[in-house]
Amino acid sequence: MADVQDIERVIKQAGLYETKARSIRAVAREILEKYKGDTWSFIGGSYQSAKERLQKVSGVGPKTADVVLLFARDFEIIPVDTHVFRVSRRIGLTPQKGGYDAVKMALEDEIPPVKRKFAHIALIRLGREICVARGPQHWKCPLTDLCDYYQATSCDANNTS
Repeated sequence: MADVQDIERVIKQAGLYETKARSIRAVAREILEKYKGDTWSFIGGSYQSAKERLQKVSGVGPKTADVVLLFARDFEIIPVDTHVFRVSRRIGLTPQKGGYDAVKMALEDEIPPVKRKFAHIALIRLGREICVARGPQHWKCPLTDLCDYYQATSCDANNTS
């Protein structure tokens, strides 16, 4: 099995690579020791059982487990990262308060199952490229006509001039 430093070197560009490397190694150890190296047995079964198994590994939380299950098992879910939180709240798709599960459930109530993977990727891209945390680029955004945040900030700007 690779040591943590080897894993860190390979994933360094992903950010938070030191923590992620330890988690990757922990998952690999779990798969080797308990599942004889069979990854599919480790993430197999129902969504809930696979998610619970993943989350028992040190460093794997709900988002990471959901990302694995979205891309490896094609479960029709929407993992919620910082970009998904920000964009979905600004647009008004999800409640302004509430944690991971509240935002995930609100998005999954609004977005049809077959479109959830696309929506997840699109929300992340929008959050990274246009709807950034500081200084969102409204002039580039295709969603300003739907966006609660844009409506509130443009009204504020119009009222102060």
